[in-house]
Amino acid sequence: MRLFLRWLSMNKWEVLVSLVMILISVAMLTEPVFLLGALNALRIPYAIFLTAYTVFWFIRNNKLMLSGGVIACLLIFPGIWQYFKPGQVPEQKTVIQREVVRADSQADLSVVHYNVKENNRYMDRLAEDVLAAGADVVSLQELRPETFPVADTILSAAYPYKRVTLEHKGFGMAIYSRYPIANDSILVAGYFPVMTGTINTPAGEISYLCATTSTPTSEKGFEKQEKEFRLLTQMAKAGSKPLILMGDLNAVPWSTSMEGLLEHGHLEDSRKDLSATFPSQSVWVQIPIDYILHSPDLKCLAFETLKRSSSNHLGIKGYYQFK
Repeated sequence: MRLFLRWLSMNKWEVLVSLVMILISVAMLTEPVFLLGALNALRIPYAIFLTAYTVFWFIRNNKLMLSGGVIACLLIFPGIWQYFKPGQVPEQKTVIQREVVRADSQADLSVVHYNVKENNRYMDRLAEDVLAAGADVVSLQELRPETFPVADTILSAAYPYKRVTLEHKGFGMAIYSRYPIANDSILVAGYFPVMTGTINTPAGEISYLCATTSTPTSEKGFEKQEKEFRLLTQMAKAGSKPLILMGDLNAVPWSTSMEGLLEHGHLEDSRKDLSATFPSQSVWVQIPIDYILHSPDLKCLAFETLKRSSSNHLGIKGYYQFK
């Protein structure tokens, strides 16, 4: 015991730092509550930091600090390997670009989703970027009655079918389609609206859900988001047609909420790597919180993030084929 205490006294700072690293990793793996759920969203940036941290102490040959870094890495890496790549603009990703070109000719349906940023003063620029993406279906979220007409004028010229809801502040949404929309409705639970309906594509009928979940920046917001995820899961599970779910879900793919929605809602994520979307202006730290999910009877041929527009979110685009 005396030898141990002496060793601890000699290495107290190394032990303290190593314990902090390990405890942060453990905290990210615990059952989600508000603060730990927010911390978990930064798991990939923290994993990148840990990798650099561990390599640094390996080079310095500090076995104690190296051991702490390795243990912290082993705790946090499971479940994020498939996302452990930087999300980049599509033209910088030549492999994905080749997939997109091939998918564009094979897909039965292409879908674009954008969180437009509620106080966006350049909606005309964003609408032009949406048109340039050339999708069959477009989902827009965080729309405001004051600025929506600017985008609507531009998009309505190219998309003959649309559905819009602007009644709930912070949850304004619209869906545009080249193909007829039917059976549409807006389900409202509290202040949480979900747009639903079907789109009659040449290849077959497809159902859609559009929703933005609450931002978990407080304990109340975290609890609201959990309820909203449960509702989306029930709605996705209840459908019998091929389904796409488009939305800014304010949760990362490795979160318990997203994993539960995919598992119990019988959905698949179009995203195959990080494809981070927020904040678009950040170079170093971005997280993926915007989604196009699909049912198993659809195949996602390719998925990409779009170039930066006037929103603080990057747009995303998926290409789908009926199985």
